Amino acid sequence: MSSNAFNLLFDLDALFDTRMGTLINLHENIQAVLPIKAYRNRTKDDFEKLTGGAVTNAAFAERYAKRDVMVLRRSLITGLVPVVISYIETLKERLFRGVDVSEINVDINLHPYVLPGPIVQSIKGCLRALMPTYVNINAIAYESEKLTPAFIGQHYSGWVTYGLHPWLEKHYEAMLAQPLNGLSAIIPKLFIQEPGEREGPEADFFKDVDHHGLFEMVMEDFIHIEHVPVSDFCFIVPGTYKMLEDQESSRSAAAALSEASTEAAKDS
Repeated sequence: MSSNAFNLLFDLDALFDTRMGTLINLHENIQAVLPIKAYRNRTKDDFEKLTGGAVTNAAFAERYAKRDVMVLRRSLITGLVPVVISYIETLKERLFRGVDVSEINVDINLHPYVLPGPIVQSIKGCLRALMPTYVNINAIAYESEKLTPAFIGQHYSGWVTYGLHPWLEKHYEAMLAQPLNGLSAIIPKLFIQEPGEREGPEADFFKDVDHHGLFEMVMEDFIHIEHVPVSDFCFIVPGTYKMLEDQESSRSAAAALSEASTEAAKDS
């Protein structure tokens, strides 16, 4: 990454709530079978349970794996956008004074969507209209294979993503050899497997453990992970979203990104 630049990788699946977009594609009357409060407070992506079987997990997984512009068109902007904007505002003085931060770049990762030019420009224009004028907005399309630990570590200070766990499955061994100590990853507070679903001798050990905190601690030597409520990765409900000074998850995410920018400045 260029000297003292703060570069943020912002996945399109984090910028927009494509989980809901997928569900709407699968069920035209999704609001009748999926309580919004339960959706925004879910602890696992078990949409079959949340919809009472109206949308099966197999159907969701198949459609989400093939998500496209039709899914994107039904996906609303998420609560992470004001979180990121609020944090970027805290970099303003450092940027203008030339202290630690020489430029601020937000790269929107369009993958896996194949989008026509006008839609890409529309997405960039929308985010540019929301972001301060001193932030550079770029659109890129990097597959998971391209986003190796070496590549991410070289180019980014922060990563906002819904798909860290699939990425870890592909790149975990490479990350052990080349840790991402200067990167903060903002991810949803979700379980892959609910604690109550565990079986065997370890089940009792994990019963009263802060599972997300434990995962963050175990991974700290390799990548800094910050879990935020899944509601931040959901579409914004008008009139209900609180900004940085009032929302705990926003402060937490901003603190993680701040740490990343500081570490990047030290490494440059």
